[in-house]
Amino acid sequence: MKPLIFAASEGPLSRAQAEAAFEILFNGEATPAQMGGLLMAMRARGEAVSEYTAAAAVMRAKCAAVKAPEGEARRGHQSLPPRRVRRGGCGRACGQAWQP
Repeated sequence: MKPLIFAASEGPLSRAQAEAAFEILFNGEATPAQMGGLLMAMRARGEAVSEYTAAAAVMRAKCAAVKAPEGEARRGHQSLPPRRVRRGGCGRACGQAWQP
């Protein structure tokens, strides 16, 4: 892990380096100090796209597959009502006016 932390402090990690680093992190093989060192090194210089994509790839590889039931979405035995979506922004949260 030390060589990866050093590489992260010097510049962006390659996709292979970032995947190796995130494998170590997500497998629980890094100490808290190593986790903090890697993440702070990346944050201090700014994260690279290759690092984001490597983290996402490792997380997706570790996800448990879930098979959704076929048909309508259900809560208990009742169908969920359709969602209403506002056009032209999200309202007060983003500062844009709502347009019907």
